[in-house]
Amino acid sequence: MMLAWASTEVPALTRIWFRVNAIVSLAMSASRMALSEAEEFSSWMARVLMVNSSRFCDAPNRARRLFTLLRALSIVLMAETAPR
Repeated sequence: MMLAWASTEVPALTRIWFRVNAIVSLAMSASRMALSEAEEFSSWMARVLMVNSSRFCDAPNRARRLFTLLRALSIVLMAETAPR
């Protein structure tokens, strides 16, 4: 009797394990993709800001102040919304 019970339980356990494993793998993959996209966007934004700051370095004082303020606000916003 004990052997019959063991042979019927193993396939159910295996099926459940495969389902859980597939779901966890899918969730981790989606999480990695989102993190990768966020990292790529941050890198792109840093390059854009660097180019903009070098363009504005000869700009009049008032335009530089405005750009510096906008850049600082952008950095703060990115830091607050960054995944932890």
